Amino acid sequence: MRVGYELNDKFPYELSRAYYQEELVSQLQRLIYNRENAPVVLLGPRRVGKTAILEEAVFRYLEANAESTFFHLDNVWEIDPSRVIAGMSIIGMWQRRMEAIIRFVMQPVPKVGRQDKLYFSNVIALFRIGKSAQNEMTLSDVLKPYLQNRQLQIILEASPEEWDLASELDRGFTDLFKVIRIQEPDEKTSLSIISRIRKRLEDQNSFTIDSYALLSLISLQNDSIAMKSCWAVWPKVCTNWPPNTKKWWLKIIISLRSLASALILTRTSPMRL
Repeated sequence: MRVGYELNDKFPYELSRAYYQEELVSQLQRLIYNRENAPVVLLGPRRVGKTAILEEAVFRYLEANAESTFFHLDNVWEIDPSRVIAGMSIIGMWQRRMEAIIRFVMQPVPKVGRQDKLYFSNVIALFRIGKSAQNEMTLSDVLKPYLQNRQLQIILEASPEEWDLASELDRGFTDLFKVIRIQEPDEKTSLSIISRIRKRLEDQNSFTIDSYALLSLISLQNDSIAMKSCWAVWPKVCTNWPPNTKKWWLKIIISLRSLASALILTRTSPMRL
């Protein structure tokens, strides 16, 4: 079973790009490619662009080393914690699988000075997955000694709330990480970022995104995020809502998100949205 994939394989067109984030991207690139194996966490609110900043750093590294042999270049592996333990019913099996992954990442190509990295986007899963009635060990317990000895580099992304919870679960683990804080861009920068993304999509896919459609998309996306946030907290406030009302509310959220995605993803050449 495949437990993860290589970000390098997404180069160049499938990697997300982070525009107008020069300082953050440069800082992250220095940290993950300087061979010091410092653990790093990208900390910021949901949808602020944490993944895009990581993938931009990967893009620039690969672009700068385009003349090198591709499989000699450091790779970033995104790992799904739930897949690490999938099918592992015997005590000790998932730990051996994780140890095998770590050994590979530490020396992916024999006699080549390549140092791969592990990337997890679900921080809380590291402290939950693996624990059972017969076993107290979690993924974070397996990873921790390698981080303490700087034998392995791990990149995490988390919201402030997730990181606070992770610190409560194991302060010794989270204290090992260098924190890169990502703030939401101001309105002017946000519009500039959207403009760059629009141009990239148009160039790559040979279609035109009309300005009115783009503004409608932004409005729909903002409404969708706001409604989804309401859905997350509303049951705590209105606990006596009938089930059908809750289902109706969720349907609206899903429909808005689908419509917003369709404005970008629908493509016919030539096309004007």
